[in-house]
Amino acid sequence: MSGGGNTNKLNQLNVKKLTEPIRDRLRENYNKSANSYLEFFCLKHDYEYDPFPWVSNRIGGAAEVADLYVDMETIRVDVDSMCDEGEFIRWYDYCLRLGIVGDDRTPNFDSWLRKCPVRSEEEIAEMEKTRAGIVELENYLKVLIKKK
Repeated sequence: MSGGGNTNKLNQLNVKKLTEPIRDRLRENYNKSANSYLEFFCLKHDYEYDPFPWVSNRIGGAAEVADLYVDMETIRVDVDSMCDEGEFIRWYDYCLRLGIVGDDRTPNFDSWLRKCPVRSEEEIAEMEKTRAGIVELENYLKVLIKKK
């Protein structure tokens, strides 16, 4: 019975030796696919393609493209759906505007394309107006604090 532990360790080593080439091939194929999706995304949107845009060199994570940060899932959805070219920017701007006013309840790109409920232009404009008022009051408060 005492030899069972050694046999288990040996099996684990054998499995690791056998699976390393498979994992390496999977990683290589994933990296190629991610870069191919990115290249097509850039072509579709007329962005300059940079083969090394991945944030922190994590291929398939988030990429910086034309001063925008785009995650792999958004790139994949955009390419696979072949949606209208302007739809991506409309979604990105919508999310950016909501983020600036502090609303982090933004839809992912796939939900956006499926016409999920979104805030109206009037709601966003009101939120932006309120946010501008808050910033103005914060600045005024800073001035008052400096005077004391």
